[in-house]
Amino acid sequence: MKKVAVYTVYAVGMHHWGGHELCVGDVYFIKDEPENTKDKNAIAIFADDELKYKRAYLSRDDASVVSQLIRENLTCGKIYLKQKGPAEKFKKRCGPKQRCNIWILCAEESVGKIRELLSKYQDLEERRGSNN
Repeated sequence: MKKVAVYTVYAVGMHHWGGHELCVGDVYFIKDEPENTKDKNAIAIFADDELKYKRAYLSRDDASVVSQLIRENLTCGKIYLKQKGPAEKFKKRCGPKQRCNIWILCAEESVGKIRELLSKYQDLEERRGSNN
């Protein structure tokens, strides 16, 4: 098994689930929600490893990449998320966003395909950086 890190994903919607931000230092777990009617690529963030206590979602851009990894069965087991700092409000019409890192466990033979998909994610990050 290998552990692949994806840096600087954003958690959003924390205020809908009873908090204004994820607690710094806690470990969270993520799961895809293909049945979600608002976004078929939705990735929910949970406070517990049994995936009972929803706390937020990944942003749509980030969720589209992570959901593809899950759909293609490139992950093994749970995916972990840890926040990097306090939530920030980026735009007038958007709620708070919180920068996070995720870690994906995968089989050795999946690493190349994951890196290929994440290179597209890197392009997204560069575009995101040029918009700020």
